[in-house]
Amino acid sequence: MNGRRVVGRRTLVVAVLCLCGLSLVLTCGAVAAQDGGGHHGGGDEGDHGSGTICPNDHPEWRAEQAIAGVAVAASQRCNPDSPSVVAASVKGTNNVPRDVLMRSRLGRDAVVKRNDSDGDGDPDEIHVTLEVTGVNERNESDATHEIAPGVKPSFWTFAPKTRGMVSEDSKAQRLIRMPSPTLRAEAGDKVFVHLENTHYLPHTIHLHGVDHPYETNESTNGSEASGSGPASSENASLGGGDDGNDGVPQTSEKPLLPGENRTYEFTPEQAGTMFYHCHVVPNAHVLMGLNGMFVVEEERANNSVQTLNVGAGKVRHPSKGVGENYTAEYDMAYQTVDKELHEIPQQYDDTRRIAKEINRGYDVTDSDPDYFLLNGKSFPYTVRESIVATERNESYRLRMLNTGTRPMSIHTHGHKFTTEAYDGIELDESQEIQRDVLSITTAQRVDLTLNTTVDGLNSYGEGLWLAHDHRESGVTTDGISPGGTVTMIAYEDYLDERGVPRTDTNLSRYFSEAYYDGEIPYWGRMDPEAFGEPPGSNGTAGGDGADESAANGSDTGGSSGHDHGSGNDDHGAGTGTGDGTATSDGANADGDMDMDGDGMNGSDTNASGNASGGMDMGGDGMDMGGDGMMGGGMMMDMSMVPNGTVINANPDELPPGCEAVSGERTVTVKGGEEWAAPGEAFAFSTEEFAFDRCERVTVTFENHDDVRHQWMVHGLPTETYPMGMFNLEARQQGSVTGTFITPAENGRLELHCSLPQHEQKGMHAAIAVGDGADGSGETGGGNETGEEGSHAHSHGDGASGSGEGTGSSADGSAGRAGVAGSEAMSAAVWGGIGLLVAALLAVVAVLIRR
Repeated sequence: MNGRRVVGRRTLVVAVLCLCGLSLVLTCGAVAAQDGGGHHGGGDEGDHGSGTICPNDHPEWRAEQAIAGVAVAASQRCNPDSPSVVAASVKGTNNVPRDVLMRSRLGRDAVVKRNDSDGDGDPDEIHVTLEVTGVNERNESDATHEIAPGVKPSFWTFAPKTRGMVSEDSKAQRLIRMPSPTLRAEAGDKVFVHLENTHYLPHTIHLHGVDHPYETNESTNGSEASGSGPASSENASLGGGDDGNDGVPQTSEKPLLPGENRTYEFTPEQAGTMFYHCHVVPNAHVLMGLNGMFVVEEERANNSVQTLNVGAGKVRHPSKGVGENYTAEYDMAYQTVDKELHEIPQQYDDTRRIAKEINRGYDVTDSDPDYFLLNGKSFPYTVRESIVATERNESYRLRMLNTGTRPMSIHTHGHKFTTEAYDGIELDESQEIQRDVLSITTAQRVDLTLNTTVDGLNSYGEGLWLAHDHRESGVTTDGISPGGTVTMIAYEDYLDERGVPRTDTNLSRYFSEAYYDGEIPYWGRMDPEAFGEPPGSNGTAGGDGADESAANGSDTGGSSGHDHGSGNDDHGAGTGTGDGTATSDGANADGDMDMDGDGMNGSDTNASGNASGGMDMGGDGMDMGGDGMMGGGMMMDMSMVPNGTVINANPDELPPGCEAVSGERTVTVKGGEEWAAPGEAFAFSTEEFAFDRCERVTVTFENHDDVRHQWMVHGLPTETYPMGMFNLEARQQGSVTGTFITPAENGRLELHCSLPQHEQKGMHAAIAVGDGADGSGETGGGNETGEEGSHAHSHGDGASGSGEGTGSSADGSAGRAGVAGSEAMSAAVWGGIGLLVAALLAVVAVLIRR
């Protein structure tokens, strides 16, 4: 009897402990969902989690379709380009319907086309605006780009100008990646490349191989600004009085400082594959990623070319000249990465430290590449977006560019290609060479023709044929094989409906962080006893089995312990609350909100992937300023105004807890390089604000730079402000005004510019609401040397209008502020956890005593 009672008590104890554990798991899961922990860690399509071969949110993008009258060819790759981006790149961001522009996430002056001066049916004046952006730098919430499972070196890239939030999970993230976009123009076009230096170091653009004048008087001090671009404020050149057009600081012009812009003007006559890159400290800046392909297409009638090919790869709207001779066209940009160089921006916030290490500390003569990239990725991620998809008996144009530090030996299995052009110069037919290995030296461009006629010479037959650099190091990722530039020439019947190769082996083993950490034996699955983990080694205990169970499995399995967490990632079918009806791999499965998902009101893409648990912030298929409703009934209110954008303006709706507006306040705040302290690049004129609770605040944000900046408030009540955010984005030398009502609770709100590295390089502030100045929130972000509240400089501008006297931050307390709303929620949840655990443990103690 006593034994049964003891067993019963022990059983009850075990049950109670299990209940306790389950409660902890469920409650912690709720906290993770509310903190955004359910989101994937990578911004672009290739970064949705190790272990998943094709975690694509938008399979509908692969189909051939027409967007705004632009024919967009089918794309057989796992991660296709957004058709809206393609359409806006072909027609011009100034000529596409507003819903297409909104879905593309491009800025309205990203690609401006006009003036059919020769009357041949296509525009002859082309404007492209590029920003300079850091990727994978010190702040993990900035733009990210994973080149292989778990591998994120820092990069600098020329990015097409976007708008709105530029953070890890934003829609604009898809456009900010490696490599810098391929640019296209037609021979004879008058081209204007507007470079806006949103980065924290000086930069230029050199047009390598593109015929251009050494100097142009038209660009001096923006004298042609009123007529040479989308708008005068968008095209003012800050050349410091000089009219250089070659991008070389030693001879042509001064480097473009942070916050400045410059316009490069040229009319290319020679068609071919060219190159553009930064010429400031080129031994570092080019290698960091500030380079891209520039293609001048042959002139034809009605020939509106795809001016931007983001991420390179297949050109989904080929030019007339290419279409006459080829079935499809592929841009293929190769790059090497030396960890020693690319880790520098991840170590410091102080711009002086970064400049010193890049310019004087790094020795390129000692460089030893660790990673080898094709279109910004290494194998296995090349399988997602750099496969050359082919059909039998067709002809394909391949354009190749080597931006790395070493020559390459490109080899194709199963095919012998024909070399037709070097460095933009077509070869005579007698000089064309057919081969299966091609040497391409640094900065060289080569145009190839791939003929898939099965005749034993051009093609050996259908299949999955590898294409790669035949230098052994070029097919590794930090020394682990297979990796590097490995991709495939894949025939249609050997690709499934997602663009995934139908192989005889399980490719998912390579989509694992553990594999490239060297934790998984290469032949372990074939014979664990012979090739598994040896006794006493540093590998995972238990040999190959534990690793293989994490790394192999199905397409949707994956390595655990990774910040992308594909084992329970938010893209797995049936997880979270999104119904994911627009995808085949389980999209929009977030418990809170999906900022990357596309599919709301998808008139062009027939998407319907509504996220029932929260909101979908702006993907293809949603007009953020129109009628597209969010999953939770909320809608981002984005208003495009003459000098920028206002998001979630709220002059009337009272936040929860406010019975009436407590008062009115008018504030003017300035932003730009002018207020930056030593070691910073940008800053606000005021870093500390004090507002009353439930106060209506009208803010005018004046941007004093020649690049865009934002005044973005976080932590507002989500019942009133979607995503808890209010944002003013001002284009260069412009001002934007918007109104919001402060929360009913005391607290501190975080305030910053969301452009990559702008916050870390000085552009941040805080708002004390009510008694929030008394410490209800975190202050003092610190930097790499450990100082708390290091921004002890006084901007001294003050806030105009109400004269609240908060224009100085000399006490050093203007570090990043905690978000009061999320802190209160987190405290409440964890308080509940504590009470639950305490009660359950008390029950256990009583039972044990009995």
